[in-house]
Amino acid sequence: MERSALRRLWITGMVLVYAICVCAAGDDNNKTNEGNSAESSSVSDDINFAASGDYNGHAVVDLGLSVKWATMNIGANSPEDVGDHYAWGEVYMKKKYAEWTSVTIKVDMPNIAGNKTYDAAAANWGGSWRMPTRTEMLELVNRCEWTWTTQNEVKGYLVTGPNGNSIFLPETGYSNLYHTHFNSNVSYYWTSTPGAGYSKDAFNLYFDKNGCGCEGSSRANGYSIRPVTK
Repeated sequence: MERSALRRLWITGMVLVYAICVCAAGDDNNKTNEGNSAESSSVSDDINFAASGDYNGHAVVDLGLSVKWATMNIGANSPEDVGDHYAWGEVYMKKKYAEWTSVTIKVDMPNIAGNKTYDAAAANWGGSWRMPTRTEMLELVNRCEWTWTTQNEVKGYLVTGPNGNSIFLPETGYSNLYHTHFNSNVSYYWTSTPGAGYSKDAFNLYFDKNGCGCEGSSRANGYSIRPVTK
């Protein structure tokens, strides 16, 4: 086969890979688009989840990772329920998600995991529940199988750990200055890891039906939180 033909075949293959793998690696300071690809396939419905136990009144699943994951979001009543949106570093819901209402934006913050003043999971669920760190969220992205599916007519990802256990992450949308976008095609979950120095950003998980990853975005936005515990 001629060299030009081989090159065209290689480029075509790379385009197909990119269509599936939307999570490109980023550096620690920019904090954008970091993670591995997500498997995207349409399956449904009514998945049964076997909780590994109950901690402080909330079901927990051992996925075979460094931390255990809650079966649902803060404020949710079921795995497919969106739950509540929180600005980063705030433990209460509010009406306006804007920079002038943010208590942490442009503040030099440490990692807030387990700090009940800033960690919504620690403040609302108690015990050792907390927000996942960036490292723990990337572990969820990189070591688990992600399958686009529906649970009780709600779209989202079935996330299956190395040991075969699973959690469901529903589409959550987001809240900002203008509106609460529950029906957005892109979903966001906060981590406890801030941007470097006096940053306006913090790390979050993002996903749509084409894939997932970690990026940095404004702390003023209202996102969902999926707690973890040891």
